[in-house]
Amino acid sequence: MSGDERVRHCSLCERNVYNISGMSRDEAVKFIEGTGGKVCLRFYRRADGTILTQPCGAIKRRLFKARVLISTLATAIGLVVVFPALAMPAYAGARAMPIHDRLDSLLRRMSALRMELAEAKTPEDREAIRQMLEVYRIDIDRIRKDMTAEEWKHLGEKACEELESN
Repeated sequence: MSGDERVRHCSLCERNVYNISGMSRDEAVKFIEGTGGKVCLRFYRRADGTILTQPCGAIKRRLFKARVLISTLATAIGLVVVFPALAMPAYAGARAMPIHDRLDSLLRRMSALRMELAEAKTPEDREAIRQMLEVYRIDIDRIRKDMTAEEWKHLGEKACEELESN
């Protein structure tokens, strides 16, 4: 049967079937009186014979408990899915850049900044570029501390000269 909670169309008898349990008592009485009693009805009857025109307290409690259970399960599933992802560090799976590549990258950036410094037009621009250069110098000092004497030797003369000028 197609339709909604209150009215469904029965394709077998070609009539509309009305669910008076979805109506209030007054609505159901007015509806039945308005049709002259010739109507297909669907209703819920308790064991004691009482016709329900609205969900009783027991049904409401069951619906509430079902909603709480479904919400709790959905929340639990969501937490199981989300928390492991949140617990993983952002760098998980990322590879550390080799020290020579890090140093080379910093030196290239510093070289580009020096060119920008020469072309900077305002004192504010020059100061901002100087501050960026200082940050790169600090990074290079950290790299130097992490390097062994052997690694330092393998950098080559050009890199050493570049580092000394910074």
